[in-house]
Amino acid sequence: MTATSARYMRERGQTELALQMIAFEARTHTIRRCTGLSDDRIRRLYSTYFKDGNGQQVRRQRGKSPRRTEIFTSNLENERHAASLASLFVQFDLLAEEQYLLHSPANPGIAYGIRFCRAFALYSNICAPAVFCFERAWSLCEALRERNELAIRNCNSCNGIFVYDILSLRAPVCSCCRIKKQARNIADAKGAKTGARDCRC
Repeated sequence: MTATSARYMRERGQTELALQMIAFEARTHTIRRCTGLSDDRIRRLYSTYFKDGNGQQVRRQRGKSPRRTEIFTSNLENERHAASLASLFVQFDLLAEEQYLLHSPANPGIAYGIRFCRAFALYSNICAPAVFCFERAWSLCEALRERNELAIRNCNSCNGIFVYDILSLRAPVCSCCRIKKQARNIADAKGAKTGARDCRC
């Protein structure tokens, strides 16, 4: 492959990834980190392909990416979606299932960006309607890689992967197993009340 051909293929890969990330409503600096494109080039791609009714309608996300991690463990539904994302991150080689510390790369690169987009697209399909947007999913992956507040582990009950707060004192059980336990407790309580009403002695 000639130098010209290699440059063309690299620029084509950068552009295609940028367009996909724009379609997912990724922020400019996130796109820049993966593609290496300038902010001006990313804005022009947005204006050309997505603005003023050109192609898919997307919102232009501005400001800093969300960084708060408590949202991923704030309720059972969010925990379930976070676990689904974490499992996909492992499957797409974005995250190691057994890790102690793996800092997020300053510039992840095109290959990383492509794998992340594939993981997020699959999450959006199998968990529709998706609870977390692209940028939330990105921040989750970074938090899990850095392991300062969140980490992944296997559930003590079903052995499935779930996301947990490192500082939490809660038993290491995933949201699905906790939901099942709550349902059993409710059923047992109803059964006990019914038995008490039926007792006429």
